[in-house]
Amino acid sequence: NNTILLYSITGFFTGSVILLLISILTNGGIGGGDIKLTALLGIIYGPYQIIGILFLASLTTMVFSLLKAYISKKRESRLPFVPFILLGCLVLFLFKS
Repeated sequence: NNTILLYSITGFFTGSVILLLISILTNGGIGGGDIKLTALLGIIYGPYQIIGILFLASLTTMVFSLLKAYISKKRESRLPFVPFILLGCLVLFLFKS
């Protein structure tokens, strides 16, 4: 069962490091709660699936942001990322089952 432990540890670091680097590069564009959430989800899902969740979350965030900007004619400066992470988890769960 060392494999499961290693898988969870690498998932934890994958989830946290990706968003931590984005937060540093964007000067706080990603909040600390998002970093902690993806770190914990990385323990459950592992490194490969957390990358898939973050990809789906980022993609849906971009689409939502573009649609909202098109409809309202103004650009949002901040969006909560957690709902999009949840959507990524839901899509992964539905297509993995």
